[in-house]
Amino acid sequence: LSAGAERYSISGGKKGTAQTIAEMQNLVTAGKREREVRNKLYEIIKDCTPKDYLCYAKSAYLFCRDQIRYVFDPAGVELIENPKYILETKVADCDSICVLLATLCEQMGFPCRFVTIKADLSRPDEYSHVYMQANIPKHGWVSMDCTMPNKEFGWEPDKQFPRTYWPASKDAPESHEGDKMAGLGIV
Repeated sequence: LSAGAERYSISGGKKGTAQTIAEMQNLVTAGKREREVRNKLYEIIKDCTPKDYLCYAKSAYLFCRDQIRYVFDPAGVELIENPKYILETKVADCDSICVLLATLCEQMGFPCRFVTIKADLSRPDEYSHVYMQANIPKHGWVSMDCTMPNKEFGWEPDKQFPRTYWPASKDAPESHEGDKMAGLGIV
């Protein structure tokens, strides 16, 4: 683990999922205030037309999908990483990639949420995957699953998989309904 990494036990089942999501929310809340992440954000969206919010979000998605190598967690460890560290190492699992993507999107002002799904049919009572959604002006909630290199922006797993929605940061609005964007004056 990297210097300064914290270790603690995570429960199994729903409680463990909630603990994992809480740590992800903490990392996004802190990460969206980091200058290093902001600097990378400009590099990612520089080819978009100004105020083309869909292009901004898609560029962040494509960066995370194509430039961050998806790997499993270390054996027996639930590893959730800081967005700055992911930008350095360029490797992450599904929850860490979601942390980075949510951090980038929330830095652009898009409310984000994590979506946990029960995708492993051999473990039907456990949430086994997470992806992210961003609320983009005039487009609503757009799904982004960076662990699927052959899937495009907006794709999401089949609705047959039970899912739960979680705010991506601790300072997210209580409601993620509608297309209101803070500071953009868009309704």
